[in-house]
Amino acid sequence: MATGGEIPDESIAVSQIDDPAVQKCLHMIKSASSDTEKFAALLLITKLVQAESTTAETRNQIFHAVGFSFLNRLLNTKEATAGCDVTTFHSIALTMLACYSTDEQFILHPEMLNKIPLFNNIITGNSALCEGDGGLAILDDVYQIFYSLVNSPTGREYLVQYNTFTALCTAITRNVKGAEKAFKVLIYLFHLGGRLAWLREQDSFVQFLENLSKEFADSQELLKFELCDKLSLILEYSGSIVDFPLSWRNNVFRGVSDLLRNKLNESQRDSQLTLIAGMVQTCGVEWALGPTKDDTKTLLLMVHLVCIEVRMVLENATEEKRREKAGVLSACYKVLENVIEFLMVGPSMGLDQKQTLQLHAAMTGAFGAIIFHLKNVQADPQKVDDPIVQASVRVFSTWLAEETSALKEGVNEILPFLIHISTKSFHEVVTCSSPNVGELDSRTDLLRLLLPGLCHLSVEPIPRKILVEHNCMELLLQYFNYQWQLLKQGKQAEDSEMAIATLCNIFLNITVEEPEIITKRQVFDELFCLILNSLPTLGLDYLVISFNMIVLGMMLLRQFAKHTEFSCSDQLKVFIHTSVQFIVGAYAVVGKGVCEVSEHYQPFWQDIMELWYLGLQVLTACISLVPWLSDVIFETEMINQAAKILCNCKNVQPDLRTLYGAMLSELSKHNASALARIKQLNGMDIARMHKLEELGIILQR
Repeated sequence: MATGGEIPDESIAVSQIDDPAVQKCLHMIKSASSDTEKFAALLLITKLVQAESTTAETRNQIFHAVGFSFLNRLLNTKEATAGCDVTTFHSIALTMLACYSTDEQFILHPEMLNKIPLFNNIITGNSALCEGDGGLAILDDVYQIFYSLVNSPTGREYLVQYNTFTALCTAITRNVKGAEKAFKVLIYLFHLGGRLAWLREQDSFVQFLENLSKEFADSQELLKFELCDKLSLILEYSGSIVDFPLSWRNNVFRGVSDLLRNKLNESQRDSQLTLIAGMVQTCGVEWALGPTKDDTKTLLLMVHLVCIEVRMVLENATEEKRREKAGVLSACYKVLENVIEFLMVGPSMGLDQKQTLQLHAAMTGAFGAIIFHLKNVQADPQKVDDPIVQASVRVFSTWLAEETSALKEGVNEILPFLIHISTKSFHEVVTCSSPNVGELDSRTDLLRLLLPGLCHLSVEPIPRKILVEHNCMELLLQYFNYQWQLLKQGKQAEDSEMAIATLCNIFLNITVEEPEIITKRQVFDELFCLILNSLPTLGLDYLVISFNMIVLGMMLLRQFAKHTEFSCSDQLKVFIHTSVQFIVGAYAVVGKGVCEVSEHYQPFWQDIMELWYLGLQVLTACISLVPWLSDVIFETEMINQAAKILCNCKNVQPDLRTLYGAMLSELSKHNASALARIKQLNGMDIARMHKLEELGIILQR
């Protein structure tokens, strides 16, 4: 850990300093025969070092003339002398230290750092230095030093080491002089140091949060809203405190519930909404259900308040007012995002039908207002970079991922704009040129957030047509390539896997619903080549995207084969072999004739079961369209695996029996070698056992 070292000696001759006043002071200090004479010169110097016109070299020379030793003696003075009281000595010394704290070589000097315990005692009122008329000035100087220490990584380490966090909490809790400045330092410490600021002193933080939240809950004065704002800042900057004891969050819930049932002015309402958002973001939506997890009325009040605020800001406010309310709007969006996600994956809220309808109506109104706002700005290219617009698209993407029935007409109207803004966002992510433009900025890849919604929209005729007409397929192929590269590099692998699976679903919907465009758009040729090259490189750890690629690749092969003859290239052959290998590996015969999902597939089976069935079904359908396909399948284990399961297992599910039977039938019809192999593997017995009539007829020929 850096200690700052000794201050370098950069002495300048007094004659080299132009300012006569500085020359005089330096001469007095250097020629002083006692501390009293030195102190008299120091009284003049403190004014000089604070002057903006004083150069860094001059300031450095002044400090060397004074020295830490003399300042230490001033701080330790306990008796008045030279016509000055003790507080004056202390104040002058701290003023000098504060003046020089803005210079890194001074703030990190060991003599400065070892005074942190003294500073802690001063701000908590446990030092005689803060008594008397000069106490406030001394506090100001100490907090100036703390500000400088907080802004240095090394300084923050020493503040943590010397338990300054606890001292700050104590000063705030006791509401001693300078408590407001203590809170500012605390927030800076949170903001720059995160949870490392309090990790060593968690007990102090817990107690501090308990006291602050209880005061918030109990207060019935305007102080309640000051505490509301303080709690919001702590939640925003302190890092994860979700594991702290529940009492503090219950206190906040009690305080917020009290506010919800009172008429508030705009400023008070803003404070309340910001705190609600911070609590929901930190503790989850369950916090809004109260300590008993069943206070649905309070939750509904919170959500209704949020939705009303969104509508007021987006539908009725001027542009200037919207910018002024950007922070509050951001808070409302956070609440909406969390509530939507909770409704989809969280435990039941216990809402009755009427409450559910009320909640849905309120949220539909809020997202209707977002559509209204986006419709108004979509004609202005400059609005694409507006932080409010970016954040609106982000939260709307969350809604669109889950809600597919409401606001359809409005969604269709803004869909071209959503495509445009997500395209720009994606290109900025790729080029890493996105600027940092404020609190509401959501440039963390809007296209990724929009993907689930696009998947839903690609099923419906009107939005699907919009996607095709606005070249969304070309954009999504670029994005496919981008996510594939991230996956190969091992970056954000889980998220990239989900993104690729969603992209496959979108392309699959287009392929099934708009087959006539498959051979007319170059993008589908490129997509097919990408899948052929990608699938063979995936192992069993990526079963979800493997089966998504298998189904999409087979479906594209089927559509292409209807319009043109495909030769059996090496790429295609490897793709078919790999696909069959994945399909064959899903089931195994265990024990005495029991068919089960293979052990490695079981953790993924809920996600890939339908894809597995669809993949085998489409592969079977392609046999009659692609002349060489049966030869390639014959080279695999498909026939042996199907015959083994059908011959030895009595618990074969009807769908599985039907699909295997169809596959064997198609192979028997189109490939003589396959027909002979199936007969050799007791094909007739299999047909009779499972009542596969078509297979039996073919085998009898």
